[in-house]
Amino acid sequence: MRSFITVILFSLLILSCTGKSAIQYNDTIIKPQLEIVAAMDSIFNPEVSYTEIQKHRQQMVNSAEKGLEASQILEDFQGNKSFRNAAVEYFSYVENYFGGTEEMDSILYKFNSPERLESLPDGIYTSTQESFKKFLELENKLLSEQQKFAVEFNLKMDYRQPETP
Repeated sequence: MRSFITVILFSLLILSCTGKSAIQYNDTIIKPQLEIVAAMDSIFNPEVSYTEIQKHRQQMVNSAEKGLEASQILEDFQGNKSFRNAAVEYFSYVENYFGGTEEMDSILYKFNSPERLESLPDGIYTSTQESFKKFLELENKLLSEQQKFAVEFNLKMDYRQPETP
């Protein structure tokens, strides 16, 4: 009897730590995505220095790596695989694009100011715009899948922006 109770307690402990609830599953995916958004917001400020851009971009890449690793080991949640798949696609893109594009910090620095942007060659400007467009499409797809997931598993999500005092 004692070992039976131990097995049940151990099983509950494992289930509570592996993201088996809908909220834990959601948080496993969304937490690194929010970290990426925060780092991206920090980059796009005209007064941010080149060194700060490097730091924030690396934070984005680290969060993407963490999110990708966590998402890849997640199993489908009660038949829902589209949320996880959208996360894998998003994190892979962020990791590859922001971590693998040569001179990315310089490009981001130049995008922060109209004056600096003029010094960017047309080809790089156009390809960067297309890459940012792809980034936003993947982010929107992830957020759309999160909303569907929330509805499917009856999660109450607060999508309102906080009010400023």
